[in-house]
Parts: sequence; structure tokens; C-alpha cells
Amino acid sequence: MKTNIFHLLLLMLLGTGCADTKRPASDITVIDINQIHPEKVLNGGEDIASVEIIPLETNDEFLCGGEVVAFTDEIIVYRNFSFKGGEIFLFDRQGKALKKINRQGPGGEEYEVNYDVVYDDSNKELYVNTMMSGVVVYDLEGNFKRRFRQINHTAYWEMENYDRESLICYTCDEHVEHPVFLISKQTGEKIRDIVVPYKKRIFVYPEGTMGTGKSLIKTGNEFIIFEPSSDTIYSLDPQESVLHPFLCRTPPIQTMHIPIFFRPDTKVGHFLFVTWLKKEYNSEKQYPFESWVYDCRNGKFYNMLSFPKLFGGLGADAVHESRNNVFLVEFPAHNANPNWEKWAKGVTANLKEDDNPVLFIVTLKE
Repeated sequence: MKTNIFHLLLLMLLGTGCADTKRPASDITVIDINQIHPEKVLNGGEDIASVEIIPLETNDEFLCGGEVVAFTDEIIVYRNFSFKGGEIFLFDRQGKALKKINRQGPGGEEYEVNYDVVYDDSNKELYVNTMMSGVVVYDLEGNFKRRFRQINHTAYWEMENYDRESLICYTCDEHVEHPVFLISKQTGEKIRDIVVPYKKRIFVYPEGTMGTGKSLIKTGNEFIIFEPSSDTIYSLDPQESVLHPFLCRTPPIQTMHIPIFFRPDTKVGHFLFVTWLKKEYNSEKQYPFESWVYDCRNGKFYNMLSFPKLFGGLGADAVHESRNNVFLVEFPAHNANPNWEKWAKGVTANLKEDDNPVLFIVTLKE
């Protein structure tokens, strides 16, 4: 629910991180996370998007066991998990296998693990984040170009392409005051901190184990920035290089005895996919959570389970193109989700259980 301007000004005076001098207070939406009552359905259903189905080519050299990390109009970049071989596969936009890169191993030009892979389309480079031992850079042929260490032994829990010269990183390391920062693509040196106001660090999961879910959410040409210690979710446009408040939650996270997080998972067009998560083990030793969809146009929440079946499986695993209304989700070939059959048109009919995944590229109608 939206709060009134008096409540918002009170939050700002309390220093909860909802203030930003570059944006009028009346433009900031404040949501009471204890007063969310999701709608059951969203009218319009599957008519709100179009879908492109792409089965990834399967052969003895290209066996996928990981995730898509990037896609453009020309290329799809796939990362195999380290325990699945650690390869990087390049496919064209139709799913045809183009290139296999396998540089996992010991040595200064190899990566020990590929914790994550970032594709830089402007420079045609691949950045392999090993998290602990540095970032290794290759061209699209798999040729080694350079390597740089992390700043002050900081683990880069998340890393994304920011602009032509820099990468944006997020860390859960406790000793880091400003967990969001930019580094040089050439040297790895810090360019500047992205300062998100907060009083003290609060972690979603126990320190030293898991991360936050996603703190850097790329959507189109901008980022959604989520720092669990702050009450404000920010948007960041690399062209402006200025944080803008996107949403502010209440009650303040710093005042809660048992923290409840309001965490964005991804944003598609005007729909923000969010998770409500309470930092308290239940009887099954799990944190209780609920997933919702927030419509930024009308301020309404929708139950994730009753949201249009088109978005089944969508969340933090969605991969975005440079347009904010285009995204990709993948499904195993043997279970490509029957909710998508109206678009499949026989494309997935002859796939075998051990074939590579099927990609669904969705364009949201604006």
C-alpha cells in the first residue's frame, strides 16, 4: 500500500535511507510490508506478451549443465557450472552451437572455478569471476587477454557489465563499508563506490554463507540496487550514474527485532517480481517467504501462483537483454512447461530428455 507524504517525511527524518535530494519526496512510493494483500488474478493473461522458442543444439561437445548468462540479437552465452565441466558455450540466436571455451584448470591464464561469467558485448569480451582468486578475461575465441585480482581480497558475490569501461560489483563481505562499487575492466582497480545509505550491515542469510538473493538486478539499460541494510530499493542508470529511489519499505529494517526483507528478484517492463522473507527459521529449518508481483503502474500486488501462466518460473533466474521488456527463461527439454505449449508450435515436440535446455525469449507488449 502507498503511504501518505507525512509518513514518508517521518521516515526520512528517522534516517532510514528513503531520502534522496535529486528526486521529490512525492515521487517515492512507500510500501508497508505488513499490509500487502495481493490480488488473485491479473486480467489480460497471455495476451500481454509474445514468445520466441529456441532449443539449444545438442551434440557431444555441447552438453549444457548450468545457465544462460547473457543474450543479444546475435549471441547466447551459456555457463556450465564448475562441477559440470566449467565450459563456456556460445550459441547463435537460433540456438546453433558456435564455440566451446574450456579454460578451467591451474595456471595464471585459467580459471579455477567459473563462479559467474559476464559478457561485454561492446568489447566482445568474457569476464570469468572466480570470486576468490580474481577475474580472468578472454575474447570470444577463448584467448586469454588479462587477469586482475579483487580489491583487498574482497569476494565479488555479484558482478555485472556496467558500461564500456567498468563492471559493477556487490559483496557480502562484512569488512566492506560500501558493498556496491565500480571497477575498471582493464585493471580491476576501484573506480568509485555506489553509496547506498544505511546504519549498519544486515544480512539476509547468516554471514559468511549465502548472499542476498540478488542485489544487482540488470533490467534493460538500468540496474535495480537492493542492499538488505537499507529501506530503499534504488534504480541506477549508467548514463546518469546517479542513484534514484525506486521503492521504500516500512517498517524500517533497522528497527525490527526479527528482520523481514522485501527483496526484488527481477523487473520486466512495469512488473517487479519480489520476495517477502522473514529471517526466522520455521519448523522445517527454512526462512518463511512469499513471492509476489508488483505492478509499478497501479501500485497493486498479485499472487505469484495466480499470475499469468506465461510467467511461470520467472524470478531471479530471468536473463535480460538491453531492452527492459525482453527477457529469457530456460527450461529442461523434457519439462519445458506445458503452460508454454500454445507458443511452442511443435518446436519442442521431438526433444529428448537429455537434450539441451529450451529457451523462451519473451517480449512484453508495451
